[in-house]
Amino acid sequence: MVHRYAGIGRVGFLVVLLLCSTLLLWSWQWPHEESRVFAGFGQSVHDEYLVGLKLVAPDREFRPVERGEVVFRSRPSRLPHIIPSTLGGVVVLEHGRNFRSLYGHLDPDSIDSGVQSLELDDVVGRIGPYGFNSGSSLHIEIFDFEQDVRVNPLLLLPRTDKTTSPVVSAVYLVSVNAGNSGNDAPRTPVQGSIITLSAGEWQLELESYDTMRNSGSSRVAPHSYTVRVNGEESFRVAHDIAGVREGSLRLSGRRAYREFYGESGAVKLSSFELGDTPLDVDIEVRDHVGNLTQRSFRVIPAVAE
Repeated sequence: MVHRYAGIGRVGFLVVLLLCSTLLLWSWQWPHEESRVFAGFGQSVHDEYLVGLKLVAPDREFRPVERGEVVFRSRPSRLPHIIPSTLGGVVVLEHGRNFRSLYGHLDPDSIDSGVQSLELDDVVGRIGPYGFNSGSSLHIEIFDFEQDVRVNPLLLLPRTDKTTSPVVSAVYLVSVNAGNSGNDAPRTPVQGSIITLSAGEWQLELESYDTMRNSGSSRVAPHSYTVRVNGEESFRVAHDIAGVREGSLRLSGRRAYREFYGESGAVKLSSFELGDTPLDVDIEVRDHVGNLTQRSFRVIPAVAE
């Protein structure tokens, strides 16, 4: 199991140990055998982190990720001006050990108000264009109430046979020297293995994405990012858990949304100070099963004229 979660950080590793012990006790399953992920945990959606998964399947009826007790259900009106709901119909199940799963974008008429518990083969409901959902997608979240975090469902659901690695489409270095701010800061693309820059502080930004099995053209966020400068780790963030810390939703208890995603949609990684000696930068991007993509380059200080 270690290779599956390589590079997710100490906090993530402790969480995964807990989740692995949970897997031994429960039989987690995909809501539909042909579920397709088209938006992933930690992804930028409507200027905020997505803290679950968006799934589509050929059959609109779906099963629970694990047997559980129904602890909440909502059947909002079809008229949004009467009872507005971004998730449409909602069902929440309690699975024991403070784990709960939430299912959204349900057809309100498919939610059975008399059911108190669901087994693995039972139908939770039927997906429909309700809430902020123009198509037929299922929104799913998994909560760990003991740790007060949302957990990436991909850490609990059965492992997929994914073999492709994340794609790094662009790497940028953004000047954060005095006088530069926001979108006005110089943004230099990294092309090749060597780049020459003026001395000062530079922010590393990355455009990347991942694809899931049978996802077609859908692009999801990779699972983890690691940066090393001259062999020393300077940055690591994993899309494993998300919780409210210091008044804002943070990935792995570390980065708030605008600390991680830039205005352009690129991921903001570490920054470094370039002096009069070259720096070797290594970037590792992994998916949830450990497939790896690497980018390495050397930053050379420009010679003053």
